[in-house]
Amino acid sequence: MNNTSHRLSLLPTLVALAYFTGACGACNSANDKTVSAAKEAMLREDLRVMRGMIKQYANDKDALPQSLEDLASTGYIRSIPEDPMTGKRNWKVTIGEDPKLAKGPKGVVDVHSSSSAKSSGGRPYSEW
Repeated sequence: MNNTSHRLSLLPTLVALAYFTGACGACNSANDKTVSAAKEAMLREDLRVMRGMIKQYANDKDALPQSLEDLASTGYIRSIPEDPMTGKRNWKVTIGEDPKLAKGPKGVVDVHSSSSAKSSGGRPYSEW
């Protein structure tokens, strides 16, 4: 075989490689969006459950939990979940009073992600 035929067979291979690389890049972009959507769904669910258990704890005990650990130690949640956006158990809690309860100490009234990133909708996760 001469040098010309080597060059000719290399060109289609390079074209195919360039096409494949572009297709893989598109797949990675779609995969990133899928992973983000899954994390956002997990965050919504974790917040829904923890907020519901804060209310349930307050109704049952006539007092607000003093921390998320109170929910876990009393069995309202199995354990404090990792924040899907940070990968850590570093939730941001809001301390306040529950107007439905008789005078009592302040406690956890809400919980938010501690992530400073923005959601796919443009709203910061910490404001969810």
